[in-house]
Amino acid sequence: MVIFNSRDKSYKSIVSALATDEKCKFRLIIPRDMRCSSATLAIAKEDCDTVYYGMFWAGMYGDSHEIWELHFSATTEGLYFYHFEITVRGGIPC
Repeated sequence: MVIFNSRDKSYKSIVSALATDEKCKFRLIIPRDMRCSSATLAIAKEDCDTVYYGMFWAGMYGDSHEIWELHFSATTEGLYFYHFEITVRGGIPC
C-alpha cells in the first residue's frame, strides 16, 4: 500500500515547483488497521530548521483507509525538503 506518492495529484495537488504563497494540498492515505492517531508534515528550508505542521483527519477512503491532509504554502522562495511523521497503535511513531 502506498501512503504517499509525490508524483500523483491524489496525494500532492501540485507535482512541480511551487510559487511563493501558492497552496499545495498534501494527502496521506493510511490503512485503518495501522490505527493512526496523528500525522505531521515536516518541512525544512535549505540551511534552516525543520518546521512541523499537524495534519488533520479528513475522512475515510473506502472502508479500510483514512485520509490525513494539510494545505501548505511557502512564504519565501528557496529549496525545501519534506517528510511525514505518523503516530500509530498507541503512540508509536513511524
